[in-house]
Amino acid sequence: ITGNSKYMSDGNRSGFTGTFNVKIENSEVEVINSTGNASNGSHFEIINSTINFNDNGNHGLSAGTLTIDHSQVTATGNGANGVHTNNTFTVKNNSVLTIQNNDCGIVSRWTLPAALHIGAGESSIDSTSTITITNNEGPGMLLKSGSLTVADGSKLTITNNEARVFNDDGVLSDGFGGGIINKGTMTLPANPDDIVIYNNHAENAGDDIYSTG
Repeated sequence: ITGNSKYMSDGNRSGFTGTFNVKIENSEVEVINSTGNASNGSHFEIINSTINFNDNGNHGLSAGTLTIDHSQVTATGNGANGVHTNNTFTVKNNSVLTIQNNDCGIVSRWTLPAALHIGAGESSIDSTSTITITNNEGPGMLLKSGSLTVADGSKLTITNNEARVFNDDGVLSDGFGGGIINKGTMTLPANPDDIVIYNNHAENAGDDIYSTG
């Protein structure tokens, strides 16, 4: 999807179904109101574009690998995870990622709930980018394995997320890590002006940060 294109998927089963390579450059993409996942495991490269994965029934932007390069990406109001990668996650070159008001529900026996789920590999957020993860009904960010480096100078905000054991629909999580669950190796900015993690809640332990890595 290139060359000032506009793509909208509204009210379908899914906007991107299957596993393939998706390159979005100098374009606008909206996948909204899907009854299932807005996408389902394709590898996304997003360059100089505006992307909205909002109000979908299950996962919002579900990817194998995900690169966000000089782009604005929003994942809000989804029934499961806002952004879900099974492998590496890269944000760079003045990108802005906003993940808010997702239910983080369990959609399969493989689902680990988190507003931002990072699966594996060597992931990174560069010094020019901004990540905001707020008001989600599950852990704010999960690093399942591998590594994540958040560079000094980046702006990372994780607030008002909640790791609960149960909601009306059943088990959401094990109740650990309201803000961050780290099961790999995570490096966060040393400058306190670059990182805000507070007012997250976990039913069992680790309101803001729960680390087993």
